[in-house]
Amino acid sequence: MQGNNRDDLIRKPPAQKHDGVIYEPSGRAPRQRHSTYKPPGAELPRPPQRVSARRYPSGDIRRYRSEAQARKSNSFTAFYIITLFIGMVICVVIFAIVFNSFGNTPPPSLTQTPEATLPAQTVVNDIRQTTAIVAALSVADGSVRLTDLTTETTASYNLLLDSQSTMKDKYGNAMIFAQFNVGDIVDVSFNAADSTIEAMDISAKAWEHTQITDARIDPEAGTITVGNNRYGYTGQLMTYYNGAPYELGKIESADVLTIRGYRDKAWFINLMKGHGALAVTGKDEIKGGKLEIDTSIYMELDNASSVEVPEGTHRIVVKGDNIEPYIVEGFVINHDSVETLDLSGVTFLEGRLIIVPNVPNCTVTLDDTEVSIIEPLELLFGEYAVKVEKEGYLPYEGTVIIDAPSQELNVELEKEAEIGRLIVTTEPAGAEVYVNDERIGVSPVESELEYGDHTITIRLEGHNIWTKTITIDKPESPYNIIMQPIVATEPPAITFPPSEPPASPTPSPADSGDGLFLYEPPTL
Repeated sequence: MQGNNRDDLIRKPPAQKHDGVIYEPSGRAPRQRHSTYKPPGAELPRPPQRVSARRYPSGDIRRYRSEAQARKSNSFTAFYIITLFIGMVICVVIFAIVFNSFGNTPPPSLTQTPEATLPAQTVVNDIRQTTAIVAALSVADGSVRLTDLTTETTASYNLLLDSQSTMKDKYGNAMIFAQFNVGDIVDVSFNAADSTIEAMDISAKAWEHTQITDARIDPEAGTITVGNNRYGYTGQLMTYYNGAPYELGKIESADVLTIRGYRDKAWFINLMKGHGALAVTGKDEIKGGKLEIDTSIYMELDNASSVEVPEGTHRIVVKGDNIEPYIVEGFVINHDSVETLDLSGVTFLEGRLIIVPNVPNCTVTLDDTEVSIIEPLELLFGEYAVKVEKEGYLPYEGTVIIDAPSQELNVELEKEAEIGRLIVTTEPAGAEVYVNDERIGVSPVESELEYGDHTITIRLEGHNIWTKTITIDKPESPYNIIMQPIVATEPPAITFPPSEPPASPTPSPADSGDGLFLYEPPTL
């Protein structure tokens, strides 16, 4: 075998040559089935072979084969192009037929009823009108999805904008499709046959509350209260914030809302301004503080640990009895975030306190801290505890409130009273002793009394009452009182008076005249 040519390796029947014409078997000839019966001693006939003849110079077989293959490739390419073209033509024809059938062929029920009096176009268009809310829309492809508000089932329609579609606002002014938004309540007229919009107008029958706060949403009752108006809502209620769905449960009373509805139900809530929280720190030293946010929020500073505030830029004012007004312009509150207002930088007010006692060389303490009062005291506004003391005087304790640039405190110290001891004994003992009409005990008894005059009264059963005003002017004042028993007297006899009255007896110097005898020991 010579060479590596694939044609040389293919075993083929030998070619026959007659007068310059080469006869060779055709490779495209189909193989034929023949009976395999062979009589004894006979040979099976060879299957007939189809040969093709082509005039070529003797021996130029390779050139012939190359041309044959080229003709075969060109024929296949032409067949492919023709087939593709015919297929395209068929597709165009089918599409035209189908399109015409949708646009012009009436429904079967009408075509089968020759008695129908309605025009074919009116029935085919199937125009419907309803009030719906825009649930979704695409300006790019002119499509809109509407939720019907006039039926209990809240049916949805996917509609397309048509070149003949008209659009208006609730005042009758022309609109374009791009001016519609999700949540708009519209009166729509559309062709149910091909889902195209005939007319879509902002509904004048819908209601709207714009830029409101303090809307009360009750999920359990399924109601929304705006002022004196109460509306119901269903699971179809749409809540949006910044053009995206938002969770209804996150809405707070401080949020700014726009609510739209139809009849007695709310269908759309647009969160215009959300809320954040304001945390106030550094406020412990501020007395009587007040917090003011814009012109809408006023509250005690002590209650302002965390305050819900609408998102946006705000003006914050903090006032107090002991600070200068603290003003912050352009304080930003972000939605669903907590912003901190630090008051540690406020300016506290100061005042001068002058303490003037009525005696010199006093000891003065202010909030339990000893201070000098030689010079006026510079103090922050507020309340302070003052104590002034001096030996021999009663101490002064009180409070002073610094709420002015300068103020004076006059202190009057009272001298301490001198105390003497009263010692009372009686004969017999066991008498009740009273000083200034207050019982101090049973004799013998002692009591401390301030220097000065005091009234002493002694009572003992079966004895005369003893009472006297004494003076306490020394450390100890002892008194021993001899109680005189009560003496019974007989009634006098009836006698005639003498011509001359008898002389009266002279009382003894030791007799006090009341039947009592007083013993006063010598002064110590």
